[in-house]
Amino acid sequence: MRRSFKIVAAVAALAMPASLAAVSLSGTAGASVPTTIKCSKMSGNINTTIKITGAKCKAKPPKGYGNVSFTATQLIGGGTINWTGAGDSITVSAPTTTSPGQGGCAHGYTEEDSTGTVTSGTDHAGTYDSALAGGTYSSRTCVNGAGKITLVKHTSFTL
Repeated sequence: MRRSFKIVAAVAALAMPASLAAVSLSGTAGASVPTTIKCSKMSGNINTTIKITGAKCKAKPPKGYGNVSFTATQLIGGGTINWTGAGDSITVSAPTTTSPGQGGCAHGYTEEDSTGTVTSGTDHAGTYDSALAGGTYSSRTCVNGAGKITLVKHTSFTL
């Protein structure tokens, strides 16, 4: 049971209410560099693979990045999450997590609220991921007894 909570806690560390996050872009020579990425779709299972849909991100990923895909255990002590198409990645610290019980989730789900630090990003071209280093990541997720995970309605996985 404790391992399950740690997995949920680690995965839950990937979104916050949309009203609290803003996409900020800056850069030089006309190049946009994100300082925050908000993704509004998470799906999967904490016992297998979790997917963040790249097409549902603001501060759109560069062409070819695809989705973010990872296992829950990759994040328990901090770890790397990878873009499926580009081979680029983001490394995060272990999250701090709390649970308000059902919270903003449907009956049968438990809300897990988490936050951590983006420690680094690896880019093959540009600075899309590396510009996030030093920032925070956060989430509000819902997980049921079978391990199905989704975002709390009207929230985003935020890096």
